[in-house]
Amino acid sequence: MMDKNSQAFEALLLRLEPGFPDSEKRYKQWRLKMVKFFAWKRCEDPEALADETIGRTVKNLSAGEEIRADNPYSYIYAIAKNIFMEYLRDKKKREAVINNLPDPVRSYADDSADCRKECLQTLSRDKRSLLQRYYMDEETRERLAKSLKISLNALRLQIHRLKQELRVCEEQCLDNSIRR
Repeated sequence: MMDKNSQAFEALLLRLEPGFPDSEKRYKQWRLKMVKFFAWKRCEDPEALADETIGRTVKNLSAGEEIRADNPYSYIYAIAKNIFMEYLRDKKKREAVINNLPDPVRSYADDSADCRKECLQTLSRDKRSLLQRYYMDEETRERLAKSLKISLNALRLQIHRLKQELRVCEEQCLDNSIRR
């Protein structure tokens, strides 16, 4: 006997892909369309984003939400579009790691890169980990603050202080390299 959620999911698959004889083929066709959607938008991992879209759709159905649109794909593509926007925000955060590190005072690219690496290495493992989690991890900054048992503003302040510390270190390093 199928539960209510499974029945809702089966009904959705039937509405999405009525031309396919069994649920597995319907599901594969739906997933393929989602993968193509994200691949067309040049996402790094279209399969994972497609799975996230399917997961959220199923979660919404499990929560009792009904798709009232004549074309259920319009509802699903709206979810996919939201996931794509989240992907772009996360990608921007990851790129911010490089862009938000202190800029060198002078434009000595090799010295600057060496100094940046040297200064990052002088940070404690905890501080480096915090910077990595803040800028590169998938978790939101709110979740990170909660896991550290501090407020979001306190987390931002810690990151600001770490960036200042790195900036001072890098400036000193560049000054020393100029004197050599």
